[in-house]
Amino acid sequence: MYEFGMNVARGYVEDFQSIHKFGSNLALSGSAESIWSAGGLYPWSSLATAQTLYFISTDSGDTGTLTVQGLDTNYNSQIKTYTLNGLTAVDSGSDTWLRVFRMSYADENAGTITARVTSGTGTVVAQIEATKGQTLMALYTIPAGFNGYLLQYTASVGKGDDVNLDLFIRDPAINGFRIKNELKLYEATFTQQFAIPMMLVEKSDIDFRGVTTNPGSDCIVTFDLILDKR
Repeated sequence: MYEFGMNVARGYVEDFQSIHKFGSNLALSGSAESIWSAGGLYPWSSLATAQTLYFISTDSGDTGTLTVQGLDTNYNSQIKTYTLNGLTAVDSGSDTWLRVFRMSYADENAGTITARVTSGTGTVVAQIEATKGQTLMALYTIPAGFNGYLLQYTASVGKGDDVNLDLFIRDPAINGFRIKNELKLYEATFTQQFAIPMMLVEKSDIDFRGVTTNPGSDCIVTFDLILDKR
């Protein structure tokens, strides 16, 4: 599997792609929260239909290039770039977004950069923490025309912290999210490897969610997928 993964990463295997995702929630609570830096459950309902996005920073000096990755109205992958205007929201123009799963900034961002729906003060659907330069989102959606194969994920919590971590998947044929895997951690790191990769059909949503008995606990999740063009 390692050799095959290396060949996919190198682009040697036609119609296959590798996806590496990672995210964190540094202040879990006693209620379920998605593992992303904005906290709380991810607002999937805000992207029930393709939306215009509004990009804004909390620092006036963030006026560089923002690269956004996600899916268009037909669940096809798209990557677009926009020029930020600091404290003034910039919209995505004619580009609409059904999913956003990564943003990166061309420089070290001084402020928190967010992508929002409706307006520059609307619901946050992606966020780059100050100085990080990239989103921290343990979330993903399988693009149209592909099957996804979840190979593994790793979760960790810090000293004195604990988490009950659930992997939720929304199959488009079912619509609602269903739990597919779970683990409990205390002051530990654990890698869940799947002897047989978990197959996910096109348009499936992936959402890692954590609950803690010690409010304020942090949790970091990374996961790896192979996309196979159908």
